[in-house]
Amino acid sequence: MGSVLLRNTRNITDSGSTLFHAGIPPTLALTAELDGLLRITRGAESYFHGVVNVDKSQNGKYPSVALAGMNHAGFMDSTMLPSGVKNDDMK
Repeated sequence: MGSVLLRNTRNITDSGSTLFHAGIPPTLALTAELDGLLRITRGAESYFHGVVNVDKSQNGKYPSVALAGMNHAGFMDSTMLPSGVKNDDMK
């Protein structure tokens, strides 16, 4: 939650599709529309590679969903927010 699979976990095949490396288990990436810490472009990139461009052999294994109206702090217990989240997240 509030994160994505890193770029080094995937390659682009000769046919142009995204192929995640062997050993990466199926993973659901949950991002937040108003996340002030994870850039919106990283969430969009995650959706593109895991849903739109994913190799047919891995279809459905690496979905990415942006949750409307949520911010990064929405994934955490509000009593334990680190200062970086308190200071930099969108309200």
